Amino acid sequence: MSVRKPRFPVHIIRRFEDELTKPTLQEKLDYAGRIGKGIEAVQLAILSGDPVMIDNAISALFSMIPTAWYDDQFIKDIKDAVEVYEEVQQPTWCGGVPYGKPVKVLVEKKEPFLVLQACISLLERLGMLGRKVRKEVQTGIRIEDVEKAVAELMGEETPPDEV
Repeated sequence: MSVRKPRFPVHIIRRFEDELTKPTLQEKLDYAGRIGKGIEAVQLAILSGDPVMIDNAISALFSMIPTAWYDDQFIKDIKDAVEVYEEVQQPTWCGGVPYGKPVKVLVEKKEPFLVLQACISLLERLGMLGRKVRKEVQTGIRIEDVEKAVAELMGEETPPDEV
C-alpha cells in the first residue's frame, strides 16, 4: 500500500503561508472608520467656520461613499441639495474689459449642509452610525437573546425578527 503524496509540497505552502494569511483589503482599510474620520473632519471644518473648508470636507465625505450604497432616497436628497440655474456671464479680456455678447451658462450650486444631511441619513439607513440594542434593565441581557431562550424552552420556533 502506498502513501499518497500531498498535492503541493509542504515547503512551498509554508513559504507562501505569510502571503495567504495576510489581511484582506477590507481589513486593512477599515472603511467604516475612515468614513467616521471624514465625519469628524466635517465637524472640525464647521467649528472653524471657514466656508471653503466646510465645502471641501463635505465634498470629501460625499466622495467616500461608494455608488453601490446609494438608494433612491439618497439620490432624491442629493438632487434636492443641488440647485441648477441659468446665469448670464459677460466674456472679458485680460484686465476685465468686456467684449462680445453675454453668454448664458447653467450653474450648479450645491447646498453643502443638505449634502451632509443626505450622507448622514444614508449612513443611518445602512446601519453604520449606530445600532439599537434592547437590553433587559436588571440583568443586562439582550432582549432578543431572552426571547430566543424562552422560545427554545417552550419548544416553539424562534420568533421572526421585527422590522
